[in-house]
Amino acid sequence: MKRAFWLLLMIAVGSSSCYFDKEETLYPSTSNCDSTQFTYNATIAPMLQTRCGNAACHGAGSPFGDFSTYNGLMAKVNNGSFKSRVIDQKNMPPMGSPTLSACDYSKISKWLNAGAPNN
Repeated sequence: MKRAFWLLLMIAVGSSSCYFDKEETLYPSTSNCDSTQFTYNATIAPMLQTRCGNAACHGAGSPFGDFSTYNGLMAKVNNGSFKSRVIDQKNMPPMGSPTLSACDYSKISKWLNAGAPNN
């Protein structure tokens, strides 16, 4: 009786701990991503306006940082907080906001590594 109980318990625990995720969801592919072509005006600014530039977050005059202009963004880039929050910690945009794709992260990272040019 004890043996049957333990066997059933092990089966129940073992089967409930298994799950399957799609590899594409866990490890998004960047193979369709051309992160070699990036400019502030054509790539970075539109991305930030779509995902970060609303009035509640980083729009014009925001106390959290104004990403509506290059100079406003550069204040956060120069003090290191932009890279820290977006690239290193990946906690911006916050949960519940439109997220950045792996390709977007790659473009932002390469733009920052190139010196964040205003091009």
